[in-house]
Formats: sequence, C-alpha cells, structure tokens
Amino acid sequence: MNRLPLVLILTLVCLFPVVFNGWVNWDDYAYVLENPYVLHFSWRSIPDLFTTFEIAGAYHPLTMLSLGIDYVLAGDHPMLFHITALLLHLVNTGLVYVLAHRLSGNKEVATITALLFGIHPMHLEAVAWISSRKDVLYGFFYIIGLILYEKYSREPTSWKWYGLCGTAFVLALLAKGMALTFPFLILLIDFLKKRPPDRQLWLEKVPFLAGSLLFAWIAVRAQQEGTAMLAVHDYPLTKTVFLGAYSLVAYFGKAWIPLGLSPYHPYPFEHISELPTAFYFSAIPVMLGLAAVAWSLRYTRKVLFGVAFFIGSLAPALQILPFGRAFMAERFSYIPYIGLFLLAGWGFSHFVRRNDPKALFYYLARIVAGIYLGTLGLISFQRTTVWKSSNTLWNAVIEAYPDEYFALASRGEHWYRQGDYDAALADLNASIEAYNRYAIAYNYRGKIYEKLQEPGAAYRDYDQAIRLDPQFEAAYVNRGILSISLKNDQQGGLEDLNTAIRLAPEYALAYLNRGVLYETLGQYQMADRDYSQAIILNPYDAMNYKYRGALYFILGKPEQALQDFNRAIEQHPNYGEAYFYRSQVHRDLKKPGLALRDAQQAIDLGFPVGRDYLNSLQP
Repeated sequence: MNRLPLVLILTLVCLFPVVFNGWVNWDDYAYVLENPYVLHFSWRSIPDLFTTFEIAGAYHPLTMLSLGIDYVLAGDHPMLFHITALLLHLVNTGLVYVLAHRLSGNKEVATITALLFGIHPMHLEAVAWISSRKDVLYGFFYIIGLILYEKYSREPTSWKWYGLCGTAFVLALLAKGMALTFPFLILLIDFLKKRPPDRQLWLEKVPFLAGSLLFAWIAVRAQQEGTAMLAVHDYPLTKTVFLGAYSLVAYFGKAWIPLGLSPYHPYPFEHISELPTAFYFSAIPVMLGLAAVAWSLRYTRKVLFGVAFFIGSLAPALQILPFGRAFMAERFSYIPYIGLFLLAGWGFSHFVRRNDPKALFYYLARIVAGIYLGTLGLISFQRTTVWKSSNTLWNAVIEAYPDEYFALASRGEHWYRQGDYDAALADLNASIEAYNRYAIAYNYRGKIYEKLQEPGAAYRDYDQAIRLDPQFEAAYVNRGILSISLKNDQQGGLEDLNTAIRLAPEYALAYLNRGVLYETLGQYQMADRDYSQAIILNPYDAMNYKYRGALYFILGKPEQALQDFNRAIEQHPNYGEAYFYRSQVHRDLKKPGLALRDAQQAIDLGFPVGRDYLNSLQP
C-alpha cells in the first residue's frame, strides 16, 4: 500500500495555516518588497539576475526568478508567495519519500522519513518565511539530483541519468549556494550501495566538485559584498571549531526533541573570545558520537550514511567560517535532517521486524511512534502563526531571548513602518539599553525622533551610529540631510553625503540627496549628474526620475522633463506629485487638455493642487 498520499495530506494539514501569513520585516523587504529585481521583473530582466553576483547578500538567481514570477502574478499580496512555498514543500516531501524508498527498498522507512521531513517543526521556517524560498527551491532540485544519481549508480554506464543529475545540481546551486555539499552526498550513496571505488567513480565526481568550488567562491564573494561575512581574524579556527561542535549538537538534539525553537538564535556572547564553557564541552558528545558511528560499521553502513548525510550537508552552516548574526538557523536543517530521518526509519523498521506482530510491545511501539509524530505535527501547526507578521515574529524571538537587542530593534523598526512611533521608541530604547553598541538601533531611533519633531535628538543618534560604525553609509545620509535642515550646515551635509558615496558607490539614495543639495546651491550641472547617476544605479525608482524631471523643468527643458515624468509614472502609477509636475510641463507645451487631465489625476491620488492652477487650465 502506497502511504505517500497520507503523508502529503498530514503535511498539508499541519502547515496549511502558513498561506494566511503576511510579510515580515526580516529580509522580506530586501528580497521582495524593496528589491528592484523583483518589483520590476520581466523576461528581459532575467539575464540581470544571473549576471549580478550579489542580490540581498547572496547569489541565488533562480530564487529571485521564482519570487519575480510570483510578484508578477500577485503583486505585493503575500498569499501566492506562501502557497508557492507550501506546494514546493509538499513536492519535496514526496521526493524525499521516493529517495528514501530507493535507498532503503522499504515503504515503511520511506513513509517515516517523508512524514518526519514534512511535519517537523524545524522545517517550518523554510516554508513559512517568504525570504526562505531559496531553501525549499534548492531542496527541490537537490533531492531530484540525489534520486537521479541513485538511479545512475545502478547503471553507471547510463550517461543520461548522470547528465540529468548534473543539471539538477547546477539548478540547486543557482537556487542556493548551500547545494555545494552535493558531491559529498553522492559519494555517500556510492558508499551505501557498495560501489567499488574505481577510477570512474572518482572521475565522474570531478565536474560536481568543480561546480561546488566555483559556487563556494561566488557565495563568499556575495556574503562579503553583502557584509554578512564576519572578519576571519576576529573568529579564529581554534574557537569556531567549538562553535561548530555546539551548533552540531544543537541541531542533532532538536531533530528528536524540538524544544527552544525560535526564528532567530543569537550568539550567546558578544565576542568569540567570551565563548561559554558549554561550547568547549560540546566537543565531547561529538567525539563520542563519531566513535559510536565508527563502531557501528562492524554491523551496517546505514548509521554512517545517515550521520554523514546530516553532518556533510549541514557543514557550511556550522559557523566554522562565520557569517550572519545567528549561530544556528532552523531552516538550515531542511536537507540535513533527511539523513537523520532515514536513520529513524531504518531503526524503527528494524525494531518492529524483530518483534512478534501479535505482541503487545509491537503495538505499543507503534502507538508511541504515532503519539510522537502527532506531537511534532501539532507543534508545527501551532507555530505557523509565528510567521504571521513582524510583530508575532519578533514577539516569539523576544519570548525565547528576552534581552536580545537585535529582536527588540527589529520590532521597533516594525512599529516605525506602521507609524506607531511611541511603541517603536520604547523598543529601540530597550534595544540600546540591552546593547549600546548596535548602530542600526541608533539610526532608526534617529528617524523616529525626526518624526516626533525632535531633530536635535535625531542628530545625536545619527552621530552616535556613525561613531559606532564609521562605515554606516545610511547614517551619513541621514545626518547629512539633517545637518542642512537643522543647522543650515550645507558644507557639513555635503561632506556626509560625499562620505556615504565613497563608502557605498552604488548607493543611489546618497546620489539623489546630494543632487537635491546641489540643486539648492544652484549647481544645476552637478545636480543633473547626481540625479542621472541615481537613475543608472536604480532605474526602477520613480523618485529619481521625478527629481531630475523637476530640474529639467526649472532649466527650461520641457521635452526632457516630460520624458522623466513619464518614466516616473510608468514606474509608480500612483505617484500624484509626478502627475502634477507633468501637468505643468503639458501646460508650458500648450497642451491644456493633457495638463488638466494630469492635474485632476494628481488630485485623485491625494496630491494637493491649488484652485488657481486648475482655473488657469480651463479653456
């Protein structure tokens, strides 16, 4: 009897609430809502996805392609994004069933492996978080690749399956660089299948290894460009190896007893020199576990296969080469846990086969297994709401880590975006109290003080953000703008904007604001140059065209101004101010009908247009 339909139904029931979740302010803006590659996706822009090495801190063009397609179909409504992720996960669950069945030849093993994969709470993050699309997408191609390789391993002369496997591997790499572990896993399949380690076996791995090395280099470069990679000299290998051991133990423990779940797991220290004693002792269970695995080889290859599958596919995420803010992330378990779940399936199947089907112990084992699986599914079902909104997300993190400054600041940013400045200020104050060296918290608090009409306090916070992080280009822009408006210090403002551009030559907003300053100073040629550069860097931002169009209008270049206002409206059809400026251009070009239509459109979009101006357009 094929139990896969039941596995898929149970997985769907446990995770279905995710389709009603929304966006969160953790990477969803960078990946989708403020990502020009997604917002202005078209078939013509596809080459840009593959030739740009860093988008949102990583190289994953296939993931960006899938998000772009969803955006074309649904705009900024999150439901389709969640449905796509859930469907991919269901397909992946089915593929895990196929893989487990091909590796074990046992439907019961395949059922247990697939069900654990489908409903496990540690896998929820990969499905429920829109920005984790890369995990379910690379998992899709990765698992297909393993299935194809297993098929090839049965017929090593069938190059069709080898070629299809290689194609799936490349597609997985293009979805997420973590797929670079693939060559190690296909070697494990050879080991499990007892393929002789002859010359062909090693030569056929060379293209896969080359692909992994290439994408490893691309991944490191993208992480460095996205400033996610931590300084290696600050995190020596003699320390990070214990960090990796602790992470490995944590991932292993949560596979069986998923306690202490959180969307974010911060480092429990400010600097790795303060590594807690528990991290050093974590090497003991790792060594004992590896010794037990070695001992098991006397009886079976399955234990080594499952454990090596787990460790090998998890290795890039163990923070031995540190990146990001967290020492572990639940989504990273998505592929690695397949190895452990296979072990669970093999172990349970072996156990029940050794007992009499009519014995009480046999039925008790199945009842206990059912209760355990039901508990996992219930935990996943209950935790689907964690990702419902930014508020629920950061509430969950703060519940797990009450004094976590990053979570407090992120919730403060959420309240800022919602316009609740009092709540935002309270969270940012708490974040700064918990850790007074987090520059981003000061920068956001400065923006809130501006909204609360306290420019002096805002200036001090921008200043402090820059002291803490002299490379923080956004804080220079904010301080520069405020220097001009608060202190009338145009020279100081210009210096800050120049610094921001020096630090981030591709920061379009810095060029835009410097262009505004040059225009205020009457340096129109310089303003034109900066507005044009802002457009080159971000050709999808309507505001860039609006400002340059307004400059051209002032300079008596109505045709060029009209082109820019047309582009601004094309990029942002609800841009009332752009319609008003275009109305003025039409008026000067002696086209009162078009001018009146644009003026009325500006009014309909909420932009104030004076009655005298409207009257001047009447025939």
